[in-house]
Amino acid sequence: SCHACTSSLQDEDFQWRIQAQSLDERARTAAGKGAWKEAAAASSASLALLREGFAEGDPELAREECKLAGLYLQAGEVMRARELWEAAAEVLSVLGPIGDPDLEEAQEMLRRLPPLAAKQTSRDASMVNSDWRKQACKSKVCKAEFATSATHTEMDRA
Repeated sequence: SCHACTSSLQDEDFQWRIQAQSLDERARTAAGKGAWKEAAAASSASLALLREGFAEGDPELAREECKLAGLYLQAGEVMRARELWEAAAEVLSVLGPIGDPDLEEAQEMLRRLPPLAAKQTSRDASMVNSDWRKQACKSKVCKAEFATSATHTEMDRA
């Protein structure tokens, strides 16, 4: 390879990716213990770091949004999960391959979950989260072995 290509790779700082991987590992550990809110918080922080290195609309971010949506659903945050699945489906429907498992998961969950309301009280949101989480968790998404899955592909197989 040429000197210009080599020097630009050496100059690039990938600390954001290393930190994101560390947070992702923390999320897997928490999920393995059933600490869904802790797992969602760590995964959310990881996604924020990944946004530093990937352009908005990148399928990698959409896949991470799907993973985080599943954690939010487990934590009882149905509306937050829906928002993430909507964003991911929008990207993956255009840029993902045919039969993309993350897109299929997002589309299935969007069919199962209630639409986003314009304005909800916290009591309304709590009732929706409880009722819809029970219904939505009948899918394979809530049965996934988050703790033993390192990648989204592995999570799909879990």
